[in-house]
Amino acid sequence: MVLRSIGPVGFGLLGDTLTLTGLRPPPAQYLQLSRHLARWDLVLWSPFFLTWGVLWLAVAKTASTHPQKHAKAPLPR
Repeated sequence: MVLRSIGPVGFGLLGDTLTLTGLRPPPAQYLQLSRHLARWDLVLWSPFFLTWGVLWLAVAKTASTHPQKHAKAPLPR
């Protein structure tokens, strides 16, 4: 999710910035649509995926560093 928000695979902050600045122009027939979608992605989806990914990383780190405090004891046989 963090990688998607940054954009090394073509989406996200990097890809949208390249599209909006014209450094990586889309096909001429889709120019307006591509710019419109890049703006939406830059404003809405990239921050969303970045926040979601960072929260998942924080939860994973917390879960791996703190053992379960209320672990159930094994049942006697």
